[in-house]
Amino acid sequence: MSKSTRWQRTALALASASVLGLWGSGAHALSLGRLNVQSALGEPLRAEIEILEINEEEASSLRPGVALPDSFRASGMEYSQALNGLQISLQRRPNGQRYLRLSNARPVNEPYVDLILEASWSSGRVVRDYTMLFDPPTLNGSQAVAPQAPQVSSVPVRITPPPAPAAEAPAAAPVAAPASPAPVEPAPTAAAPAPAEPAPSPAPVAASSPAPTPAAAAPAPSSPPAPAVAGRSSVAVKSGDTAGKLALAQKPADVSLDQMLVAMLRANPEAFVAGNVNRLRKGAVLDMPGSEEAQATSAEEARQIIVAQSKDFNEYRRGLAASAPASPEALADRKSSGSVQPQVEEKKAAAPTPDKLTLSKGAVQPQAADQLAQERNAKEAAAKTEALSKNVAELEKLSKAATPAPKPTPEA
Repeated sequence: MSKSTRWQRTALALASASVLGLWGSGAHALSLGRLNVQSALGEPLRAEIEILEINEEEASSLRPGVALPDSFRASGMEYSQALNGLQISLQRRPNGQRYLRLSNARPVNEPYVDLILEASWSSGRVVRDYTMLFDPPTLNGSQAVAPQAPQVSSVPVRITPPPAPAAEAPAAAPVAAPASPAPVEPAPTAAAPAPAEPAPSPAPVAASSPAPTPAAAAPAPSSPPAPAVAGRSSVAVKSGDTAGKLALAQKPADVSLDQMLVAMLRANPEAFVAGNVNRLRKGAVLDMPGSEEAQATSAEEARQIIVAQSKDFNEYRRGLAASAPASPEALADRKSSGSVQPQVEEKKAAAPTPDKLTLSKGAVQPQAADQLAQERNAKEAAAKTEALSKNVAELEKLSKAATPAPKPTPEA
């Protein structure tokens, strides 16, 4: 075997090895998995991102971080203030599995936070976007009794007759003897023990006896107005407000955040664009629902509705980002190549039209105007010539008068 053939085979083997090495390194690139939120609403942010595949070189030089706000706007996502100061670090579990830990000392007050993660290492870079959902914390007082309207029938009511009729002053005695309708039976001495005995059972007797007419009108002034109807409040949407922020501030203690959001959406359908709780109209006035309205939807059903609407909203934002026009810098970087060839269209000559003489008033008037202008110009020129002639004649007269006559020469 010649030396040249052996050298060619060696070079081919080295090239194949380098190609396989490059292919192998690309096959084991960093791969990120799903994000798990471990904190609740109103608590400091804690979350983990699974790492499906990573090698030692990538792990040693990995630099994860949050993308710039410009990247969020370009992707049609909202940059939340909860991402300020977010710490992202590479960690290892006891079983050797690596993951990314996300932590922040600032509490999260928004139910949904978008995240664009940028992870770079010595030989590559990966970008992933996530949506973090924060559930409200577990309520210890979830079994608290909801405020109820006062029940008039269960409260003992002391009925006192009006003092106007004088003949009915000793009428407290019928409580002791309800069977006798005659008011002549009671003695004046029975009026003293009457206030002590009717304590256990005056209300049922008065409620069941149809005889006294003032009993029907007595409960009206003693019953307070129902607080359930008057418990509603209205909130005006200001710049920067979100449905989650308003729901968190207004929701009752025995209602979850998802239930409150669904109740707000159903009570104010005109305040949300396309019926999506994430697209709140600025300047709208919301009627905040009460506890009973919010609990009309179960917590599980409300959670499913909010998650589905969040997915629809993310698809809407991605569509906006895809349809956004290209920036001027991107347009300036584009270059066009090729040649431009003019295209000459050969049109057929039009058929000759026969001569035709037409008279119109518009054609006669300009000719008369031109003639008048010429006559006026001639008159002005003649006047100027005449004036110049007069000036020249006067100048000649003045010059002749100014020159002295020649002196006579003396005779020799």
